[in-house]
Amino acid sequence: MLQIDYDISHHFASLNGQADLFDRFMWMLSANSLLKGGILAAFLWYAWFEEMGRTDRVRSQAKDDRLTIIRVIASCAVAELLARLLSTCLPFRARPLLDSSLPFRLPDGMTIEALNIATDSSFPSDHAVLFFAMCAGIWTVSRLAAVLCFTWVTLFIAFPRLYLGLHFASDLIAGALLGIGVAMVGIRLVPHSQLLKTIVLRSRTHPAYFYPLFFLAMHQVGNMLVDLRNLGGILKKLV
Repeated sequence: MLQIDYDISHHFASLNGQADLFDRFMWMLSANSLLKGGILAAFLWYAWFEEMGRTDRVRSQAKDDRLTIIRVIASCAVAELLARLLSTCLPFRARPLLDSSLPFRLPDGMTIEALNIATDSSFPSDHAVLFFAMCAGIWTVSRLAAVLCFTWVTLFIAFPRLYLGLHFASDLIAGALLGIGVAMVGIRLVPHSQLLKTIVLRSRTHPAYFYPLFFLAMHQVGNMLVDLRNLGGILKKLV
């Protein structure tokens, strides 16, 4: 363990329990999917429909933006799966909250067992991987929206996980760098293939079929593929 990781976590652990209302607010932020993936998904939806009322010349750029958004969603899904794979394959790292030498405290009524985190490795942070990947993808469509997203993810997703002892600082930094890297590589290397153009075309010619599927894809990416991962686990046990 890096000493600086321990020192940072020890500092935040010493603050736990001094302001119960603030601690509960941090726990709410750490668990609320709406305030995590939901906010970032909303930015992508905004970028998708921003062409309304545009001139023909600017609408042409909007079509390219839609192609980019499709690549963003695909890259984020790959980033999340890669994060889960790394957390399984790399040496196990217990979360700071579970380190008895760090004085983290849980609010009354909350237990480690209920959090179900004892068997999950702390490194890298899959939250940081996914949500910073989404921010990087949004950057390619709107710089202003991306700045707002990066600020939101840093303050309301990454910081609570550091403050509560769910991750060490290096877990979050490594996750952020991995997510941004995967997103930018995916967005730049995946060409404007005919398949992607066909997907965007279907949003216009078959909206009744496209948008339900688009919603499901956005929902799963924003929810960190939790439902798909749980379904995969169930099917694996059945097989």
